[in-house]
Amino acid sequence: MSLAAIDLQGGDERIIDIAEKYGYRSPTAFNRAFQSFHGTAPSSVKDEGVSVKSFSPIVFNIAVKGATEMNYRIETKEAFCITGISAPLDKEIEHNFMVVPKMWQEASVNGTIQKLAGMMDTPLTGLDTRIKEKEITEGLMDEKFKMFMETVDERFHRFVNQINEYLTENGCKCDIKLQKSGYVVSYVLNSRKRTLATFVSRKTGMKLRIYPEHIQEYQSFLDTLPEKLKKEIKKASVCKRLVLSEENNSYIRQFLEKELETIE
Repeated sequence: MSLAAIDLQGGDERIIDIAEKYGYRSPTAFNRAFQSFHGTAPSSVKDEGVSVKSFSPIVFNIAVKGATEMNYRIETKEAFCITGISAPLDKEIEHNFMVVPKMWQEASVNGTIQKLAGMMDTPLTGLDTRIKEKEITEGLMDEKFKMFMETVDERFHRFVNQINEYLTENGCKCDIKLQKSGYVVSYVLNSRKRTLATFVSRKTGMKLRIYPEHIQEYQSFLDTLPEKLKKEIKKASVCKRLVLSEENNSYIRQFLEKELETIE
């Protein structure tokens, strides 16, 4: 629009020709865009006292310089060995936030840190090798769950937290994996080593898959559910895929409670 104004002010081209020059198929569309940008019609730019906007070309200047003075010296040392541990990283940064801490925490448990420390001629600082394996596992799971929650619709944060607390307090182990489609959060019954429920993220929204084994024992409860939810439950014989929503969430919680009651 800056160039169009220059053409109109300094030349004899018709407005329709300038509009076409800058990619507008009709003078009407050009007039509307020009007036929105400059605050005046194209036909008025030559009038006395009319001002238009102009933008200078973007110019990038890159300067590289040392920020502070640095003194250095070159020394000759005898041959020495550099050793450590490594883990393959993923192009997904979020995934790496789990990989790197896990690498160091596992190294604390399996004795790798102690081996590395034995090769050093200075005291080891910055790592607590006394941490217990259970504490490491729980800490990693907490971090993974926080990352998972960042992907959950804010409307369902409270509900997902409540389901997580309810299931883990009632004998379920939480297992979290990051797949291409998103996080998969499974709840495995410790007593039976089977998956009871799984949160999965899909384009249609967050779903909770429930794997009931005793559904016939609380059929009377299922009969009270809304028709739409009944259809979802009847779609699959083994895995019940229920979409999280303000209408469904209370029923989903009751569904889980009924299944756990029959197990107990």
